[in-house]
Amino acid sequence: KQGTNDFHGSLYEYFQNQALDSRNLLQKSIEPGLGKRLPDALRQNQFGATLGGPISKDKTFFFVNYEGKRRAESPLFPPDLVNNLQVIDDSKALVGLAPEGCSKGLTACGGVPGTAISAAQAYGFLNKFLKTADNDYGFARLDHQITPNNRLAVRYVVEDARDSGELVGQTLDGGGIGVPSGGRNLLIRDQSVVATVDSVLRPNLVNTVLAQYSRRHYNFLGATGQPDFSILNDLEVGHNFGTNDRLYESRGQLSDSISWVKGNHVAKFGADGNWLTSLENFPGFTPTRM
Repeated sequence: KQGTNDFHGSLYEYFQNQALDSRNLLQKSIEPGLGKRLPDALRQNQFGATLGGPISKDKTFFFVNYEGKRRAESPLFPPDLVNNLQVIDDSKALVGLAPEGCSKGLTACGGVPGTAISAAQAYGFLNKFLKTADNDYGFARLDHQITPNNRLAVRYVVEDARDSGELVGQTLDGGGIGVPSGGRNLLIRDQSVVATVDSVLRPNLVNTVLAQYSRRHYNFLGATGQPDFSILNDLEVGHNFGTNDRLYESRGQLSDSISWVKGNHVAKFGADGNWLTSLENFPGFTPTRM
């Protein structure tokens, strides 16, 4: 979108929660032995605003947009995790690992190495575990009529993502379903700025020069750092090995193109050059796989 000679704007909000939505049919409803319902929490707010208008009428215009999302939900826990939760947590405690649903160390979670935890503790951690998404998006555009035949447009786009509990409840490498100890925290900062100059050389001939710089910071860090333990085609416990931990990328672009209209036909010629640097971290089986 772009601004016009009149000011226009909007506000919007989208909301949902577990009181308004039905329970997930795939979520097991009762904790074995305790007779309590497993959580099915959901909270989401998606909101934003737009504004556009003139800086100088018939010459310079602006348009801006912001959107935010705040979401928290209970993941879909696989039945074999729920039905065997205390056995899994007791086995982990024997080797000094925290129970499922607690991202701190074992002692910080109230456990003692080599000592079993109670069923109430085990399901208490699971009940409190949430996947969250806190995302912000921004867009700004400036249009300027340099001369009657030359127009400048500049736009900036940014995305900030801060998501926790990624991969939990999803099918991962090895065919198993991800459990809370295998959750990842996703941190993204994507930015780009693009400038174009459109020049009308003749009524049927337009030249476009484009320059762009963009940058991506993608971090996908393990929430617990616990070793990966695969129960093939069933459960994936701990730090899953099949994904990148981070990806950093910067890109520069410069292009020039000419569009020529001849009767019912359009021909386009030009050159496009890109410069790219990237850093990728793929940990493999770090810290270890069993």
